[in-house]
Amino acid sequence: AVEQGVGDKVAALRERAARIGLEPGQAAVLGDDWPDRGAMAAAGLAAAPADAAPEVIAAAHWVSTQPGGRGAVREFAQWLLRARGEFEGLLARHGATTAVPGS
Repeated sequence: AVEQGVGDKVAALRERAARIGLEPGQAAVLGDDWPDRGAMAAAGLAAAPADAAPEVIAAAHWVSTQPGGRGAVREFAQWLLRARGEFEGLLARHGATTAVPGS
């Protein structure tokens, strides 16, 4: 889910996680600027796009090779699906047997 225009991002993370039965430490947060750092610290997995503020990149567990708005979210989702061993199965459900190079 995307949360924009949120004043207290840690509270928003806690509320969103609770709605789906998770603790904040079981969630991932993709942030790009200073106000995102609190939620990133509260999450179990902190990620950032390649063009995030340097301090945000330093706080991230994972950093995209793509900038925000240019494929960073997709890259993160695909990385996460691969890490969970779900990528190839999902790809096969959509009629493909191998990933496209560079995806």
